Amino acid sequence: EEEEFVSKKGIFPTPDPAKKTPRSEDKRRCIGRKAVTDFEVGQAVSGTVVYVKEKLGCFVDIGCHSDGFVHISQVQDEFVKDVGEAIKKGDEVKGVVIKVERKKKRVTISCLSEGKIEEKKAEGIKRKEEKERKREERKKAKKAGKKLLVSQVPLSPPPPAATMVAPPVRDGGEFKVPTVLELKAIDTTAMEKDELKRHAKLLRRAEKREAEEAGKGE
Repeated sequence: EEEEFVSKKGIFPTPDPAKKTPRSEDKRRCIGRKAVTDFEVGQAVSGTVVYVKEKLGCFVDIGCHSDGFVHISQVQDEFVKDVGEAIKKGDEVKGVVIKVERKKKRVTISCLSEGKIEEKKAEGIKRKEEKERKREERKKAKKAGKKLLVSQVPLSPPPPAATMVAPPVRDGGEFKVPTVLELKAIDTTAMEKDELKRHAKLLRRAEKREAEEAGKGE
């Protein structure tokens, strides 16, 4: 007597590993079901609603291994807030295949009228073109910004001479740097952040230098 095993699809005899079961006799397979690749865009289909997701859409048994999907925007020509208002589980529906996704094993169906399908398609193309146009505009603006001449950019007025930190200058053969008193006498209230940092750096160096010189004198 053959042993039996239980699966989700029923109870079947344990197959003999030495004997290959023909596909037509294999009860574990979806006999009579079509593959996703058997459907094509524009094909008219009909089937029974097997599942309804109120805010998303519904799934229809169209004789495929995967149920056909109808998005909420493709249920009927009029606006639908809740799919359950227009379609119920067990309803027979007719539609047209608008997308076949082989990798996802999904067939998308539209139950709209032919004129409405064309209108939706035109809107989709228009949105895509508008998106592409904006992308090109951003690309051109970015490219033009890189080529903008410095002379075209408005420059801020230079700070007053009294606030600028004097750089070291050459006096004969040596560099003459500002002293601590000279640096502390400069008004720093109107300085920018970078100028303040440079002033503080020069002041620290001047104080260190004068301290070293005082130590040598002692």
